[in-house]
Amino acid sequence: MCCYNFSKAQDSISKHFLSSIGLHIGTSSQDSFLGNDPDYSHDNKFINIQLTHIVKTSGNWTFELLAQPTYYETTHQLLNRFYIKPEDFDNFEELRERFLQPNDYQEYTLHLGLQTRYHITQNWSMYAIGAVGPQISTESTERLRKGFTFSDVIGLGTSYRYKNLRWDLKASLRHTSNAQLAKPNSGHNSFSIETGVSFLFNN
Repeated sequence: MCCYNFSKAQDSISKHFLSSIGLHIGTSSQDSFLGNDPDYSHDNKFINIQLTHIVKTSGNWTFELLAQPTYYETTHQLLNRFYIKPEDFDNFEELRERFLQPNDYQEYTLHLGLQTRYHITQNWSMYAIGAVGPQISTESTERLRKGFTFSDVIGLGTSYRYKNLRWDLKASLRHTSNAQLAKPNSGHNSFSIETGVSFLFNN
């Protein structure tokens, strides 16, 4: 039989509250095969901690709560000087010159969401995630004010498990904005690839 009935491997909801803890590293860019906005460049290198809790198993499916504290090293640059319009800012010329230079800063994010996993075999699975969370940015850009913002992520990944270790490879889309709490609020978009290893508590 090609599919593994994962529910038979679990007698009940896990003995530990956490079902796994892991460490991922990755890179992301606004310019990707999915598209490119000519107005700006936006690139990240990041590291995150993966914390999951299984809330339900059904056949080959598991449904997990996900907490993902993430640290981003970000480089942003305005490419289209006319994106900043005279009618928007009294000091538009000053802002143009400022943001046309590469801008390096940090982002501190806590993504919270749901991870849905399908177990193809005992060791191999595919999963999808959706998460949103608060973020603190240390610098402003022409598209987003520094300070408190939000970060939204959707992604698809694959995992391979060996004993109590699980290797992950994931692709995701991310959008940052401040939900109209402040201007500017055009936000940033990026496509990311990440990989990492998790330790499984409940085997």
